[in-house]
Amino acid sequence: NVEQAVKRLRIAHEEIQRLTDKLQRKEKEKCQLDSALEKAQLEIEKLKENLISMKENDSADLKKAKEHNRRLDEEILALRNRVRSLDSDKKVLGEVVDRLKEEICESQENKQFGNHSPQKSVGAEQRIEFYNVYLPKIWASPTHPSSKCPSNTEYEAPSAAPPNISDPGSADLD
Repeated sequence: NVEQAVKRLRIAHEEIQRLTDKLQRKEKEKCQLDSALEKAQLEIEKLKENLISMKENDSADLKKAKEHNRRLDEEILALRNRVRSLDSDKKVLGEVVDRLKEEICESQENKQFGNHSPQKSVGAEQRIEFYNVYLPKIWASPTHPSSKCPSNTEYEAPSAAPPNISDPGSADLD
């Protein structure tokens, strides 16, 4: 009886030792898993912080890009308006040049046929002189878009000197 009790006690002690070892292994494994979980949670927190930071930076970058685009849109609009204005100026000046060319032709025809009118000729010649002096300056301006237009070279100024305004009789050209 005592031998059986000792044997059962030894078996129970071995079972207790085996279960204790198993429990310690499980606790060690749980400790490792807890440590890994804590590291993963810290990594998740860092990733969340990075994501928030990236969103804020992206938001700031997006805001800057939108502001830059708004400024570019304003500049484009201003440039389009300027181009329209310059196109309008070019059209008006082209019409003036055409009208002056017609007046020159009429003036030359009138001279050839003896229908010369000093008053009309003086006014036309004065306008021609004005446009000969000022139009090239306007077109030669680096801000004027037509300064690079080939059509600017088509108009040739008359070689005659401007008439003397004070003497209507001197308006008689060659």
